[in-house]
Amino acid sequence: MTTHLVRRDFLKTVASTGAVLILRSDWLEGQPGGEKSAQKPEAVNYRFKTVSVENLTRLERDFTRILESGAPSENEIFRSYIEGYEYAPPDDFPDAKSVIVVALEDWISEIDFHLNGSVHRVVIPPGYVRTGPGVDDFKSLIATDVVGRSDARLELAALPHKLLAARSGLASYGKNNISFVDDFGTFHSLWAFYCDRTFENNSWTRVTTIPECRGCSVWSRRIWRIWEKPVW
Repeated sequence: MTTHLVRRDFLKTVASTGAVLILRSDWLEGQPGGEKSAQKPEAVNYRFKTVSVENLTRLERDFTRILESGAPSENEIFRSYIEGYEYAPPDDFPDAKSVIVVALEDWISEIDFHLNGSVHRVVIPPGYVRTGPGVDDFKSLIATDVVGRSDARLELAALPHKLLAARSGLASYGKNNISFVDDFGTFHSLWAFYCDRTFENNSWTRVTTIPECRGCSVWSRRIWRIWEKPVW
């Protein structure tokens, strides 16, 4: 078992122990796309963009291009994270017209372990501990705030979220291959939903890098050679 796998499993399970969990609570005050969120069911700080389902073939071609470049690791564990994407709506959702890609603000969490009279604090990066609304509640919020219909159908989309966010203009890449979102930086989690509404402001843009990373010559520059070629 690799060290990476041990760390990931540890962080996913440790919050369910009897440790004292310390979380930021102010992340529940929200601004979707720069405007305050309606508090249904809870105000959540998020940003979003929409993409037409017609662009999913382009997204698949983008991601295939990355895989065939030889840049991504061949590590078995890593590969298991990036396999199984489906670049089409579910068969039972033929009316899906758009994908809503959402960046939900996230925070570093801390767990205090009390052992032999001492406190040992473990810092947990964003993405391993979730508080606030569950998936169904969050879908209800997106249906009301973004789609404009509380009864709108939304289905989770199994897509490469970082690349989708970059192509939508919601996020930019760093040369470390991590996505950055305005106001959130890397402190966010990405979600994607199929929707039966056509949005006037659907977007599809060039993959960009954050200004702070331009001119960087770190090893992951090899991935950026992919995007230096003309965009389809």
